[in-house]
Amino acid sequence: MYKNKLVFIITVLWISIIQLTNAQVKLKYAQNKSLTYAETIEAYQLLDKQFKQARLFDMGPTDIGKPLSLFIISNDEDFDPVSIKKKGKVIVLINNGIHPGESCG
Repeated sequence: MYKNKLVFIITVLWISIIQLTNAQVKLKYAQNKSLTYAETIEAYQLLDKQFKQARLFDMGPTDIGKPLSLFIISNDEDFDPVSIKKKGKVIVLINNGIHPGESCG
């Protein structure tokens, strides 16, 4: 139940990198192109490595056997979804990387 609740509470918490210094992650992808699934996960891994306020979790396999990822950004470095909800923090769900490579329109 905790796992299901966690997935519903936040699949991805993506708040405009909460004043994580003035550093910016430079991605090799730009212009009007979207990332592939692998590139999307790589971008989240890069953010996880570069910022102590960001963490990427593997929540287990999806129904098709791919990893279900959870990305949390937390200014106070609290990465427990239940605790985050109790604090009344803003939670944002971003469902992305599901149709990678589609044109951005």
